[in-house]
Amino acid sequence: MPITGALNTNKFTKGPGLLYLQCGVPTADAALALTAGVPANGHMVGYTTEGNEIAWGRESDEVNADEASAAVETVISAETLTISGTAYNLEDIELLQALLGTGSYVDKTTYDLLKFGGLTSLTDKGQIDGAILVWQMKNQTTKYARFQLYDCTNTGAAAYRVTRVAYGTMPYVLTARPVGTRAFGDQLGQLALDKGP
Repeated sequence: MPITGALNTNKFTKGPGLLYLQCGVPTADAALALTAGVPANGHMVGYTTEGNEIAWGRESDEVNADEASAAVETVISAETLTISGTAYNLEDIELLQALLGTGSYVDKTTYDLLKFGGLTSLTDKGQIDGAILVWQMKNQTTKYARFQLYDCTNTGAAAYRVTRVAYGTMPYVLTARPVGTRAFGDQLGQLALDKGP
């Protein structure tokens, strides 16, 4: 097999990346369309303390046999995809609805009201239909990378401080949930890199 890859600093990843929630899900074998790096629908999370982290994880079980001194097979039993960070924009009612997941929202004339307690499942805002992190590729003014979770919820701690010495922040961990109507191998999310010169 011939050698591929190269010492190429244009392949480095550097932000900032912008995170959008409720942006929808692409069809099979397609990436969500962007216009100048922005999806057609969704709500931007806004400022974060240190950007966003993408994580892939898996749990596996090893099959051991008496005839071998090491595992003879590895079976993947679970996969995880997450996007995590810490948000600043905590007076954004749409962001709070998504991150908290159980609030009952009422649009009042002079204020937004988010009520809590007694719900037995996530609200439609807490069930995030498409979360996508988009960043511009290095030295490419019109090329973007995007990492998307098809269906996800915030599994991070929902808490923040209000003090006089610092702005409040809230950590989040958007965790993908499998979409059973999609093909195996394409039920959690995707990474799409625009092709450049």
